Amino acid sequence: MEEYKYWIEQAEADFRKAKILFDNQQYDGASFYSQQTAEKSLKALIIKKSGELWKIHDLVILGRKAGITEELLKKCKRISQIYATSRYGVFGDKIPARIFNKENSKEYIKIAKEILEWVKKMI
Repeated sequence: MEEYKYWIEQAEADFRKAKILFDNQQYDGASFYSQQTAEKSLKALIIKKSGELWKIHDLVILGRKAGITEELLKKCKRISQIYATSRYGVFGDKIPARIFNKENSKEYIKIAKEILEWVKKMI
């Protein structure tokens, strides 16, 4: 199997996790896996196009390298910060479990789905 296919398969698995966590009101986890869905989707497309794995988490940089649309690039910017915030975001009482909520998590899942679907069309 070509490497990019593994990345898409994992992106799809991460998307399923995001939805399960959202349904169980675990919004920080749902948000994290939404970001991971987008990141792994974009990396899959980059690998497909160039054969290179970019070991970064910035969705804007990955989106530009993948050739994503301007509209989706704006959405990448919206969810790019989730990686650090959801994993390392303990700043006093500003913990991921309090930062992420139903409203923003739902938005992140929607964005992740759009990016995943776009990438799958491009592959």
